Amino acid sequence: MLSALLLDEELISLILVYLEPSVLCIMSEVNTRLKYSTTKDCLWREMCRRRWSDKVAQFQLDDRRQQILDEECNQSMTTWKQIYFEAERDAKRTKMSADELCSTTWSFSINQQNPTFYLNGLLVMEMWPPYSLFWELNEDGTLQVNHFPAHGFSRRADWGWTMRNCFVCFQSTGSRPALHAPPP
Repeated sequence: MLSALLLDEELISLILVYLEPSVLCIMSEVNTRLKYSTTKDCLWREMCRRRWSDKVAQFQLDDRRQQILDEECNQSMTTWKQIYFEAERDAKRTKMSADELCSTTWSFSINQQNPTFYLNGLLVMEMWPPYSLFWELNEDGTLQVNHFPAHGFSRRADWGWTMRNCFVCFQSTGSRPALHAPPP
């Protein structure tokens, strides 16, 4: 039987990338060699790439995002393992900030409209003429739009957002810079 201690580092890395993160965390407690092998940034970067490959574009690990996260790791002593688990925690979050709401592009369930939320509290619908509503985030994390029932937030399997009440549903479609107000 070939002991894990006899395997060279390259072969260990090729095997580890196929294991579940929870198994890697357990293996890191076995001995110092496995701790070193299971905490390497190159392993966790690849874990991120694989895990995020079927997620919405903002989570996918393209070259640009990898460069940004590599710089974050170098500047703040953050590891790719920490980035991986932070993304997992974030994917379970069901509350949005105003900035996040306004920097997300949305599709509306009625007439496939693309509504725009602005930081000044306006929601502009693409009707003709455009229709403006007022919005605010409630203390319980729901979204209040005018007098309509509150909208709750949930996450999809692709880590995108769904926002709905008993009448309508919004689906996140991407991201853009948040805008303070609509153009005049």
